[in-house]
Amino acid sequence: MKFILFLTLPILSYGQWNEVNRQVFDPPADQSMESYEAWNADRLAWIKEQQPMVDLSIYYDYPQMNWTQTSFIQPQTMIHEKTLYDKATNTFTVDKYVNDINDRYDGIESILLWPTYPNIGADDRNQYDMTYSFDKQQLKDLVDDFHRHDIKVLWPYNPWDQFTRNTGKSDMESLADLIIDTGADGFNGDTMDGVNASFFEEAADRGYPILIESEYMHENWEYLDSNLMAWNYWQGQYTDVDAPSVSAYKMLTNSLAMNHICERWATDRTDGLQNAFFNGIGYISWENVWGIFNKITDRDGAVMKRTSKILRFFGKYVQGTAADFLPHYPAVENKDSLVYTSLFADKEGGWNMFLMVNRNRKEEDLASGTTVDLNLPCPGDGGSAVWLLDVYNGDILDSSASCGSEKNMQIKNFVMEGGGYGAFLISTVDPNGDTSLMNFLSTMKELTSTPLNSFSNVWKVTKQTILDNTEVSLPEYMSSGGTSDAETVTCLGSTTFNFTLAGLAIEGDDMADSIGVDVQYPFEDYPYRYHQSIVSVPDLVVDKHPVTYEIYKEFLTETGYRPEVDDINFLRDWDEEGNYPQGSDNKPVSWVSHNDARVFCKYYGKRLPGAIEWQYIARGVELNTFPWGNENGTSGVEFPEFNTGRIMPAADDVDAHPSGASWCGVEDLVGNVFQWTDVFMDEHTDRAVLGGSSRYRPDGSFWYLPQPGNLAEMQTYLMSSEGLDRSAGVGFRCVSGGGGE
Repeated sequence: MKFILFLTLPILSYGQWNEVNRQVFDPPADQSMESYEAWNADRLAWIKEQQPMVDLSIYYDYPQMNWTQTSFIQPQTMIHEKTLYDKATNTFTVDKYVNDINDRYDGIESILLWPTYPNIGADDRNQYDMTYSFDKQQLKDLVDDFHRHDIKVLWPYNPWDQFTRNTGKSDMESLADLIIDTGADGFNGDTMDGVNASFFEEAADRGYPILIESEYMHENWEYLDSNLMAWNYWQGQYTDVDAPSVSAYKMLTNSLAMNHICERWATDRTDGLQNAFFNGIGYISWENVWGIFNKITDRDGAVMKRTSKILRFFGKYVQGTAADFLPHYPAVENKDSLVYTSLFADKEGGWNMFLMVNRNRKEEDLASGTTVDLNLPCPGDGGSAVWLLDVYNGDILDSSASCGSEKNMQIKNFVMEGGGYGAFLISTVDPNGDTSLMNFLSTMKELTSTPLNSFSNVWKVTKQTILDNTEVSLPEYMSSGGTSDAETVTCLGSTTFNFTLAGLAIEGDDMADSIGVDVQYPFEDYPYRYHQSIVSVPDLVVDKHPVTYEIYKEFLTETGYRPEVDDINFLRDWDEEGNYPQGSDNKPVSWVSHNDARVFCKYYGKRLPGAIEWQYIARGVELNTFPWGNENGTSGVEFPEFNTGRIMPAADDVDAHPSGASWCGVEDLVGNVFQWTDVFMDEHTDRAVLGGSSRYRPDGSFWYLPQPGNLAEMQTYLMSSEGLDRSAGVGFRCVSGGGGE
């Protein structure tokens, strides 16, 4: 296989290539034949001049990779997704996950599993360490279970993660190790405008060719020599534009490459789904976006059931080299309509396939639809008898008909639903002899008997509840009643605490009004980034310091505690004999999960503080900016020295910064370790609110977990397995009094 390395392809003079978003070729000015012919000539000239610079030999040298050409639907799914992973049993539930998406939108061909961002950076674990926070065999079984459903599996590659623990290998080697060890199929190059071929070569040289999927490809077309898939972000193309854009990626590769339209924050996915169907390309069915569940609406799910069935059944017609791709073919005689057509013409002259979208979404037309007359060209020279199939509605419209002197088939007064879809096939082969085709038409007839307009397109936010920190199940061999040596202070309560807080999620503001971002407190109707309410806080007896290594060791000695379900990364920095690092007696214990901390507190008749309580302990009724007041503190005095190196340093002793104490005398609240508080739960994701901040954040990338700048901000932490949840950057303290939140 020959890999060509050169700089970005030159910008040529073809005006239809969008120089702002080079993933697309702009549509014709209108739907007239004259405009189409001029536009199509321009398009073909552009392809002819660009294509010699693109090496497509990978598609012929590695035929085992051809599955990529028809991988139409792909979600990115957080490893934290609760339909995929059951924390109580520490098992992946692939059947449950697949059954859910099959029921809602008719399944997927591939999946991108995501274990890293947004939590990465809470400690010095690199992206591979985070993935291997699950047992390696468990990961292999996860991939095998997806393969059992004929679903290919991708892991992410975060190229910006160059500032956590060094693996001692190149990323090409580490990534190939992960993919091969788990039996996965490839990777997605996060944030990458194309991925160079050396990643493919590393795995191929080991006899294991892998898929490279770049997150996007605006202009680095040289990477088409090895990037068989890419995401497309076309949202900017939808603004005030009715006509669908055309995939430049598809055209340059003769429909061999697969690109997927991604619109992660869209609550109405009509634009993306229509553009994908029109082009005969894929769609990213991303719902769990960094723990924010952007659920596909019922209408969009019904659309996907119909359109993906068509694309899958006729996959070799719309992808691959069998057909000429002729987007914006003027098949609609009503030139002022918003119905647009792509023609896929069999190079052997046996069939013509037409994919259509109705971009008219006016409220008054959604139910009545748009009536158009269609003029569909016959395949080949038009001299053979043909069959005309309404593929979308599952009907055979004309049997063994003649194309006539005009060499086309006409359909008068055809009604397309507002915002709807259409698909026709003209074939020289009698469909009645094809059992699979007839069964497919029957399925489509049943599906489309219910109008799309009857399905709700109302997006609903996913609501959250709070895990009760007082309801904790101790292991059978333990009973509460231990006596803790931890020093405590009393923080008197208030009935007028002005709880004011902002979440720190890097992304999410593209959701309407940030609804669904962050967490949902009891006084709120839905999760939201910004929180404010006058609340009541009870008197609290609070551990003056976070729980230390020494105190946690005493707990282990008293109880013999060991996590029952998942002990990966439990006290990871202790040795095999159960000894913590020398000199750490009075440092905050870490590498304990939220449940490990809850069990500890419960044993001593205490509990974890709620997020509102933690804020009150730190800020008081005066809403101090920092625990010690409103003035910036001094590093090393009120809080520890901050570190940005590749290796996370040991924490300071919990009593090393008494001048950083809060209004009621609680110390070590910020700058040493984050601290567990509440866990907010919905049916798809759990996320903990972390009190305070840490002494560490890797330098060099915006994408690492942000540190709060002051007490007006709190970070959250997505929850998955206890092994993945445990972190060197997260400790805890206990409280008693009140009833929790």
